[in-house]
Amino acid sequence: MNSLYVSYEIAVLLEEKGFNLPTIACYYKEYQTLGFCLVPTDSNNSDYTNVISAPTHQEVADWILDKYKIFIEIRLLKYKNKFYYMLHHLENDESMLGTDSYETPFDAMEAAIKYKLSS
Repeated sequence: MNSLYVSYEIAVLLEEKGFNLPTIACYYKEYQTLGFCLVPTDSNNSDYTNVISAPTHQEVADWILDKYKIFIEIRLLKYKNKFYYMLHHLENDESMLGTDSYETPFDAMEAAIKYKLSS
């Protein structure tokens, strides 16, 4: 189930980049562990100082598409049985291919999100 949600490292980057959508999951900052909120809440813009939003990979991909106009595509390298990512910028028709391959599609998505948020 943890593979559905972004890592703590990505959650921190998202908070820094202004991600402020309600989520049903959160990380407890003190322990950096995933938990679930009883009510969907925007923990980044609330009185919850000890938690940080933990969105799903798909929620983040949708947010990146909306905010930056970048579509994240995960593909299978059939001959290696591994995955890689591509970033497609919708406004200028440019695409960027990730340089590494990953064991799971979740790892590839996490790397794509991290790359975009760090650039």
